[in-house]
Amino acid sequence: MTNNNYLQELVEKRLKKQLKKFLNFHEKKIKEEKLDPETIHEFRVRIRKIRSILEEFVNEIRFDISIIESLRKVFRKAGRVRDYDVLIGHWIELRNEYHETKKKENENSKKYKEILDFLKDWEKHIEKKREKKFEEFNEYLNSDKFEDLLKEIEKLKENLSFKNFYLSDMKTNSIANLVLSKFFKLFSHSYFYVEHDDIYEIHHFRRQVKRTRYFLEFFKKFYKKSQYKDIIEKLKELQDTTGLLVDYYVLEKELEKFENQFIKQNDLILETQKIYGMIESKKDELLKKLYKLKKEFLELQEDYVSIIKNECNLENIKVKEIE
Repeated sequence: MTNNNYLQELVEKRLKKQLKKFLNFHEKKIKEEKLDPETIHEFRVRIRKIRSILEEFVNEIRFDISIIESLRKVFRKAGRVRDYDVLIGHWIELRNEYHETKKKENENSKKYKEILDFLKDWEKHIEKKREKKFEEFNEYLNSDKFEDLLKEIEKLKENLSFKNFYLSDMKTNSIANLVLSKFFKLFSHSYFYVEHDDIYEIHHFRRQVKRTRYFLEFFKKFYKKSQYKDIIEKLKELQDTTGLLVDYYVLEKELEKFENQFIKQNDLILETQKIYGMIESKKDELLKKLYKLKKEFLELQEDYVSIIKNECNLENIKVKEIE
């Protein structure tokens, strides 16, 4: 390690900390099968933080590359459960909004009761799908493959070592350039400049925003000014907005599939169009917000580049602060 290479020390301490947190979380929550929606969400966050460090510094850290694929696998399995948890949450909000609309109309017709039955049946349908994915996830957590992954993570935590660590903080601009390289990659993304019209584009763009945000967060100890944190907050807002959009696209598709399979009456189909209308309204609102956020981000691009380039300083970081 070069003298005073805080970057390597930051990578080492941050990765060890995340590996330890993941193993402790497994012992306290996963092993005891306290797998409520919030626990599953937190489990995915723990995995994501480990993966982000390993993937970004894959050429510097010495480890078995198969760990990344194993982490991806369990992350996806947990994600399929999480997707239904989020879907159910949005659906409950939408359903309550629909009920309020009907109350204002003083609706007591047979058709209204039929639509209520449809809503209940759809909820049960989604809950069953969630249960199936949860069983698959839980089965994997009790498998030899997952046990092997835990052993690899423990081994990495105890024996973390580096190859030649070429990334250096000997000069402040080397850190700034590293951050800028990820930042410019986001601006080079083709979906930054189009009006999204399908879920794939939105999801793909969100992934790049998320990677950029995590990368900037990793280096925030080299920046003391609030402007740098403001950039991270803007990225988070972009990520959250695109995430909500994806959720409503998925909700709409799931509802369509169920409707096509189980609804036969024309009058009931007409009634469900009101629910689709509510979903479309939310999507339109989020799309407008997304276009506004992207426009603002592009307009502030030069300011953000200046902040990343000029506010980075080795004097901002102290060894005792590295965690």
